[in-house]
Amino acid sequence: MQVARALGQAAAVRRAIAARGNTGAAAADVQALSKKIDEIAGPPGELRQEEFWTEEGAESLRRLSTSLVRFAMSVESADAAPTTDVQAGFRQRQESTRRTLAAWNALVESEPGKGLLESAPPR
Repeated sequence: MQVARALGQAAAVRRAIAARGNTGAAAADVQALSKKIDEIAGPPGELRQEEFWTEEGAESLRRLSTSLVRFAMSVESADAAPTTDVQAGFRQRQESTRRTLAAWNALVESEPGKGLLESAPPR
C-alpha cells in the first residue's frame, strides 16, 4: 500500500513538473529533481519484462511494486506453508521497500519536491 501511494505521488509530481514547464531560473533544479524521481520511482510508463533482468533500478518503486504483487500471488497460490526461501524472499523485499520508501520520503520532503507535490494538479 505504501509503495502504491508513493508511485501515485511520483505521478503527481511528474504532472506538476509538466504543468509548470522546465524553463526559467529553476530549470536545472527541476531537471535534477526529475532525474532523482526516475531513479527512486523508476521511469514513467509500463514496466517492461526485460527490466527484471538488469540491476539498473533494482529497488525502484515501480519494480518493487511489481515484485511484491508477483510475490504475493506466488505465496497465495502455494498449497503449503511458506518455506525458509520464501520467508527470506519476504525479508529481502521488506528491507528493499524500507530503503526505497525512505529515499522517496526524503525526496518529497525536500524542496522543490514538497512544493511540487503540494501543487500537483489532480488526476
